[in-house]
Amino acid sequence: MSNKILILGSKGLVGNNLYFYLKKKKINIHKISDQNFDISIKKKFKIIDKIKPNIIINCAAYTDVRLS
Repeated sequence: MSNKILILGSKGLVGNNLYFYLKKKKINIHKISDQNFDISIKKKFKIIDKIKPNIIINCAAYTDVRLS
């Protein structure tokens, strides 16, 4: 059985590079960007149920952080 990998945050630097690296290795990989997937919305998780990945790699990050 081959692993099916899902990368969250695929539009970012880390997620994008990881996606293309694994794709070159002929790995069964799927990607979701934060624009399409908001972890705070429960119904968005249906896409994960549809893909049925064996491995999820979270590369998503919140970049608009205010330091006080």
